[in-house]
Amino acid sequence: MLEPFESLREALLRAGVAPAHVRRYVRELSEHFSDLAGEELKAGRSLAEARAAARARLGADEALAGAMLAEPSLRSWTGRAPWATLVLGPILLLALAWTLAGLGILLLFGLPDANGLYQPPAWLAPAGTALLDLFQVGGPLLIGSGVALLSARQRSRLIWPLLGCVAVAFLGASLHWHAQWPVAGSPERSFSMGFMGFQWSHSLALGSFSLTVVGAVYWMARRRTLAAA
Repeated sequence: MLEPFESLREALLRAGVAPAHVRRYVRELSEHFSDLAGEELKAGRSLAEARAAARARLGADEALAGAMLAEPSLRSWTGRAPWATLVLGPILLLALAWTLAGLGILLLFGLPDANGLYQPPAWLAPAGTALLDLFQVGGPLLIGSGVALLSARQRSRLIWPLLGCVAVAFLGASLHWHAQWPVAGSPERSFSMGFMGFQWSHSLALGSFSLTVVGAVYWMARRRTLAAA
C-alpha cells in the first residue's frame, strides 16, 4: 500500500522543490498523520477508518503542495534552471576536467636541468598516456552518470538530461590530445589539447559507448525511483 503522502511527494519533486525540503516536509506530515490516526483509533474507529479520517483532516494534496510551492526559495536549481544544471553545467565540468588533466601532464613533464635538457623517468610516457585516456573515456561517463542520477532524483523532464548527456558524450569524444613526451637528454617536448572536430571513426564509437552506459544508469535510477513509489 502506498504511503499517504507518496503522490504529494512526487508532485513536489516534479514541481522542482529540492529533495531535502520534500523529505523534511513529508516526514513532518507523516508524524502529524500518525498523531491524528492515533486520536481516531482512540475514538473507536478501525485502523482503515482512522487512517482515512486522519488523511482527510490534513487536507488535499493540492492544498498541502501549495504551502511549499508558494516559497520559491524551496525550489532547487535543477527545478529553477534545468538548462543550467543539466546541460550547461556538465559541459563546463567537462572543460574543467580536461583543464586539470592538462595541468597534470605539464606537472609530469617537470623542469629541464641546468643544460636545458630533460631527464624524465621511464614511466612518464605510459603513465601520462593512460591518464589522458582515462580522462577522455571516464570524464564523460562520470559526468553523464551524475546528470542521469540527478535528473532521475528530481524528476526532471527527459529533454534536459538527454541534451546534457548527448553534449557531454560527443564533446568528450571529440576532444583530442597530442603529446611529444620528453626524452632523456633532449630539449624537445610539446603538449596540446582541444576540440579537434568530430571524427566518425573514433568520436561516434566513443560517444555512443558513453551514451549507452549513461542511459543504463538513468534507466536503473528511474526504475529504482518507481519501485520506491
